[in-house]
Amino acid sequence: DYSKAIIITEERFVDTSRIFILENKSDYVKINKDEHHIIKTFEKYVSRYKQGIKKNDSRILAKYRYSTLQNYHAELGLPKLIHN
Repeated sequence: DYSKAIIITEERFVDTSRIFILENKSDYVKINKDEHHIIKTFEKYVSRYKQGIKKNDSRILAKYRYSTLQNYHAELGLPKLIHN
């Protein structure tokens, strides 16, 4: 579920001076093993959202009703979202 994902456009917002360690090594192993799949499915998730916005397709956008992608139109090159 990528509904609460954030988009980071600048490296300065990522603190690389500290190491983040997952509590369970098994979580690290799973994420590392599935990294390619995670990236591809997130890219598809974003692409589908962009397609829904560009086509104004309510069937596509229904899935994104609570998605944080609504906050990233400038970063995604989309028109500003008008809330009713």
